[in-house]
Amino acid sequence: MWIERLFNHFGIVLSFGLAVGALALPMALVGGLLRRWARRERTRWELIAGARTGLRDIAPGRVALTGTWHNLDGGRAVVEEGDECVVVAREGDAPAIDEGARVFVVGYATRQTDSPRTGGFRGKNRVWLVEGDGAGEPVMVSRNPELPSRALRTARVRSTIGAALLGAAVAVTVGSAALCYRAANDDLATYSD
Repeated sequence: MWIERLFNHFGIVLSFGLAVGALALPMALVGGLLRRWARRERTRWELIAGARTGLRDIAPGRVALTGTWHNLDGGRAVVEEGDECVVVAREGDAPAIDEGARVFVVGYATRQTDSPRTGGFRGKNRVWLVEGDGAGEPVMVSRNPELPSRALRTARVRSTIGAALLGAAVAVTVGSAALCYRAANDDLATYSD
């Protein structure tokens, strides 16, 4: 059997060290990092999903909203849904979004600004401005309105894979320890006879 040849060639202790060092530690490291990253992403997307609001219900702070995109000048745009709209301020180097595209926007409603829409005497003349947080986090605009649910699903899958790798690392360590213990006891029994 190949395990006996391995024990005879390297010895029991070194064989255990090889199994743990070559198999269990890399699996545990990759699994732990993957799980940690996935948990961080899951927390981020849960916060974003919790900030999801309709355009009518926007309040100051983090917002996540869906609507139709209309370009303005200077890196600004209007996102509208029905009669409601917000102005989105993006950085100048942000990728262009097609006029009339359905978008998902995450940012911070910071203050109210003049409405770029002209709408009779019933139209609102002040709307919320959605921009980055000012601390380096820009407004996120995606052409995929289903992004939060898809990202949450992906984070959960990656977290599960990380947990499986951690479990496999434990199984390899325990299995190697059991094999080495059994081999050591068989050697002791052989020598004591």
